[in-house]
Amino acid sequence: MYSYMKKQLFFLIWLLVFYAGNAQSSKYIKGEVKDSVRINNADASETYASYVPSAYDESKRWPVVYVFDPSGNGQEAIKRFTAGAEEYGYVVIASNTVKNGSYQENFMKISKLLNDVNASFSVAPDRIVFAGFSGGARLATSSAVLAKNISAVIGCGASFDIGGEYMPVKNTFMYIGLIGDEDFNYIEMLDGIYYLNSRNFDSELFFFNGGHEWPNEEYISKALRTLTVKYMAKGLVTRNESLLERCFQKDFNFADELYNKGELVNSYEAFEALIENYKFFKEVDSLKDKMKEIKRSKLYKAQLSEYRRVYQAETLYREDYYSFLPGDIELADTRNLTYWSDEIEKINELEKSPKLENQKMAKRLKGLLGGLAKMYENQLIPETQAESLLFINIFYTLLTPDKNEPYLKTVQLSTLLGKYDMALYYLEELLKKGYKDVAVLDNLEGIALLRISTEYNDLLTKYNLRTRY
Repeated sequence: MYSYMKKQLFFLIWLLVFYAGNAQSSKYIKGEVKDSVRINNADASETYASYVPSAYDESKRWPVVYVFDPSGNGQEAIKRFTAGAEEYGYVVIASNTVKNGSYQENFMKISKLLNDVNASFSVAPDRIVFAGFSGGARLATSSAVLAKNISAVIGCGASFDIGGEYMPVKNTFMYIGLIGDEDFNYIEMLDGIYYLNSRNFDSELFFFNGGHEWPNEEYISKALRTLTVKYMAKGLVTRNESLLERCFQKDFNFADELYNKGELVNSYEAFEALIENYKFFKEVDSLKDKMKEIKRSKLYKAQLSEYRRVYQAETLYREDYYSFLPGDIELADTRNLTYWSDEIEKINELEKSPKLENQKMAKRLKGLLGGLAKMYENQLIPETQAESLLFINIFYTLLTPDKNEPYLKTVQLSTLLGKYDMALYYLEELLKKGYKDVAVLDNLEGIALLRISTEYNDLLTKYNLRTRY
């Protein structure tokens, strides 16, 4: 299957070289997003959102960015690319069909998508970009590894599986990573960039303030701007002095703003990237002097030391969580929840720390634990793995005690398993939080036997809630 898909995607990219330029206006509206474009010769449900810049001209070939959202919401994802696409001249295609799931099925869908875009737009075959968020970012990198002729990947909110089947090995594409500083995949993205650099990939990583989410338009535009400059350096785009100067000024301002905000490590790396990207076009000695100034700063040294400390600590936490949580969920021994209660308390203490980097690490670790638990929960079969589901929902009550749903599900599952004392305990914990929606409790499936018990009704009475019996 791997060999077949590899050949198919290679053939697909080969087609782009020979059949580009046969545009059909029904597939786009210049300067506007077209939400649900049908793919020819495909199921009616297979659609994509398209955007072409106002200056789009069929007589020229244009770089194309294919965007993969983990939930297949191309209409929402494409909005983040339109500003940069308009300014730097990119066609953007965001699939409404490709989403988290089987890679083989997604490879087939991507094949159909590429064929349709190739037949409908004027494509520059040497400037094809795959982009994605979270699972879509992993898919974008995996697809680029298979296809070989992809020029760049823009990975947002996730990296790739180091050591996995679709791990990048040969530097056949450029890579730009974008990650929120509170995203639970933050360490994974750092490790991915370290790996790519060790393999001599042309790779960069930008950080933004936020969690596990698409970056805003400013950062997507920076990614597209960076690619535009790199394409000029490689001779894939005709050198444009006015555009280069505009790009340089924006990238300089980006690095300088980080400096002015006191983010000296990020500023240093931004100036370093500025030198690398523009050294063929401009004199950069003054930028080197700026980097020396930053590096001599006590604040820079302190921040670098702090980042390294957090990286090492968070890596250890992550290794433990990946090692222990799956086994505990499978074993479903609720006594092991004592360990997780202690771990979550440690994270809560980190979140209260006066050190900002500790606070961010705490948010990332909570996100990681929640994401891991959700991943395993989605794989469980309620009829045969109720004990594991119960474990996960009690785990959620520890991790996110402000949410009501885990308590309600714990009451349901405990009753289903005949653990009435446990069901009553978590019901009271829910009521202690001020929960008052008796209508939801009255209609909660699977707790009929609990609902008619004296203990249940006594609890409702204790918290001044209406009883049915």
